[in-house]
Amino acid sequence: MAPRVTAARAGSRRAGRRLAWALAGGLAGLSGAQAGPAPFCVDQPAPDARPDLSPLAPVGTPEGPAAGAWTWVNLWATWCEPCRTELPLLRQWQATLGGPSALRLVFISVDEGPEAVAAALAGLGLAGSWHAPLPIRSAVTRSLGLDGGSLPTHVLLDPAGRPVCVHEDSVQADQWPQVQARLAARPQSAPAPTARSGAPTSAAAPARPSSHTPSPATPTP
Repeated sequence: MAPRVTAARAGSRRAGRRLAWALAGGLAGLSGAQAGPAPFCVDQPAPDARPDLSPLAPVGTPEGPAAGAWTWVNLWATWCEPCRTELPLLRQWQATLGGPSALRLVFISVDEGPEAVAAALAGLGLAGSWHAPLPIRSAVTRSLGLDGGSLPTHVLLDPAGRPVCVHEDSVQADQWPQVQARLAARPQSAPAPTARSGAPTSAAAPARPSSHTPSPATPTP
């Protein structure tokens, strides 16, 4: 894999960025100015990432493929409160952008079993989600060129199916201008992800644990 970003190196860079943002926010507060929104989707997956989502199982009725659409992958769990809280915002942004034909939402649950996901869907306003149980989670994660795990994690894939950026935290309403700018970027061609019939054609998994909810550990092959 070339060049692969290790969890330690990626974590160090992200920790440095977050420290800089925190210091900037603190200085702004001392000066009476209001800090701006946190940066959105600034981390990059490995450049040779090739998603393989064939092991994933549907729960309910997840959104189907949409030709020419961007794909927003959201790794979540029913027990992750930040994950649940941000779901209405994701659906609102999708509707504003033109619905599933413009932006496809691919939810991937890391709950222990699909029963909890099925029971939570209606209350969360979701028609369906994909499920990644522990035995296959590491394979899905590594196929995307990511290491470790944290929740929630978001990955954007361009219409060619190429992972272009990672956001390891909850999204906030004031990040909307950054979301618009990112989705307006010109897509680049890329090989299509591997997927079985009925499985999502693109998705992503988490990277480094941060201040938000940690996901269950993934096994090392």
